[in-house]
Amino acid sequence: MTINREHRLDEIWAGDKLQRRELASQVEDYITARFEQPAPGSGSFTFAVEGSYGLGKSYFLERLKQQLSLNHPVAFVNAWTDDTANDPLTSIFLAVEEALAEKMVPSNEADRKKVAEKMKGVARIAAKVALRGAGSVLLTTKGYEELESAFETGVDDVFGLKSEKGAETALVSKRKLIADFQTKLSELLCSLEADGLFVRPLIIIVDELDRCRPTYAISLLEEAKHFFDDTGTIFVYGMNRAALAATVKSIYGDEFPADHYLMRFVKRQITLPATSLTDLIEDQWKSNPHLTSKLWFPNRDGDNNVDGLSRG
Repeated sequence: MTINREHRLDEIWAGDKLQRRELASQVEDYITARFEQPAPGSGSFTFAVEGSYGLGKSYFLERLKQQLSLNHPVAFVNAWTDDTANDPLTSIFLAVEEALAEKMVPSNEADRKKVAEKMKGVARIAAKVALRGAGSVLLTTKGYEELESAFETGVDDVFGLKSEKGAETALVSKRKLIADFQTKLSELLCSLEADGLFVRPLIIIVDELDRCRPTYAISLLEEAKHFFDDTGTIFVYGMNRAALAATVKSIYGDEFPADHYLMRFVKRQITLPATSLTDLIEDQWKSNPHLTSKLWFPNRDGDNNVDGLSRG
């Protein structure tokens, strides 16, 4: 580990009252190992950070994103914020685009144009998928002007919905779109890594999944699995598993095996350890001296018991 990386980690985890830094390093090591030595036929790897509300999942995931971004392209999706729309793939595509753009800082104009061309090949397919008949561009490409040509044939033609065998053709077309997207995304990532712009894998962190509308949460899990499988992408889901299981049951019924269903999307899980409320209260008390100057909690000797107030 370089001195610069160690310094950046110190900045990222400054004020880590929950003692999560070591856990983040373990997660990073595990993700790297799974990407370098994937299980046969495993496709993209999915990893869940599980914990009940109030354990600091978002705090952990936001800093994990910063740590992983030191070496890898990391997309961050707040599913709860984005569930006002009806297309989770759009949110994922936009986050991926932003993550790649952060890493693509070539030194000369020729390299920048080459990178832009590589991005457009993926963006055109992503845009076709992201258009759910809305008739407008839902995916931008950081100023790549040729993107709009992807929409000239129209959404109905892309999915074959106007043909005599519309349903059958639509299914075949969507399968081809998925296969093309996977191929082009994999080629793009390999090429950009070869250019020294970043180190794979692409990591997509999805937070607040359990707070979403039930249909949106299920759609995100399903479509992410289909489109990013076999691309070497690592998904990290932040979730309250019990709450997410309840979300699934609200759609499919109380008798539906929700936990078994969720296992389709999560191959490995860690549970955030419970935090010491006493330690957190004491730390907040000591870091805010204006509180101790206004409140008086005498001990047996009549002195203000500043060091032990949270334990009293």
